[in-house]
Amino acid sequence: MFVILVYDVNSEKDVLISKICKPYLIHIQNSVFIGDITLGNLRILLDKLKKYINYGNEVLDVFILRSKKTMKRITIGDSKIKYENII
Repeated sequence: MFVILVYDVNSEKDVLISKICKPYLIHIQNSVFIGDITLGNLRILLDKLKKYINYGNEVLDVFILRSKKTMKRITIGDSKIKYENII
């Protein structure tokens, strides 16, 4: 499955959350990761991330697409990663 993971956390946790996500997904922008991931790996990733999210004032969203083929990306500005590099 293809996912878009977006988070808004306390600035002290930003680097930590990013390091946890990097082995699983592609970092395309501040607080945004995308990529193909198995359901098992997504569960592992979310279990790791849940430990660091303060449910009172922080949020982490995962948007799940069945396939990258059903996604259309429109970028305005200079993207850190070009669409054709996404595998």
